Amino acid sequence: GGYGQFAPGEYFVRLRGIPFSCREREVNDFFMQANVAPMGISLVYNARDAPTGEAFVEFGNGEDLQRGLNLNRQSMGSRYIEVFRSTRQEALSALGMVA
Repeated sequence: GGYGQFAPGEYFVRLRGIPFSCREREVNDFFMQANVAPMGISLVYNARDAPTGEAFVEFGNGEDLQRGLNLNRQSMGSRYIEVFRSTRQEALSALGMVA
């Protein structure tokens, strides 16, 4: 484990359990203490264009990334949100983009 799989300069997290009604603005509000990178929020939709309850968020630096990770298990509305460290590669493949 450790940081082997995380490239330096990559500050991504994956969110799980966000309300289906949630949009970028709510995700941005959730990370109020951490500066989300401009255009850094991507909601994940399935093949039928329905929200999956997952999103990827990019931060500008390691400090903000840590602040974001510290919000693991905090609630958004009535849901507990899980926050995991992620990678650009994982985000791109989940969003159906090829790096």
